[in-house]
Amino acid sequence: MPDLLLYELANSLRYNPNFDEADVEQAVTSLFDMDIDIIAPISGLITEAIKLAFRHDITIYDAFYIVLARDLGYTFLTSDMKLQRKVKQLDFVKSLPGI
Repeated sequence: MPDLLLYELANSLRYNPNFDEADVEQAVTSLFDMDIDIIAPISGLITEAIKLAFRHDITIYDAFYIVLARDLGYTFLTSDMKLQRKVKQLDFVKSLPGI
């Protein structure tokens, strides 16, 4: 997973009134406990994400996840139908309807 996920998760939970500081810390720690590979952005990935973002009119954040999936040979799954429509020609991007 991109290291960006750690910040996104922590920030979204921080502003959720159902979570306190300890809950947010536990959520982030649980990601580390899963022994998931955390990938820091490198110049080539960021450059490709920027190109993809401009080409498809999507956020750099979304583009980074898509580029990373592509480079690792993974299918990128999204429940964001607006995003999926914008990148529908990318055959490795699949939607998860109804989530």
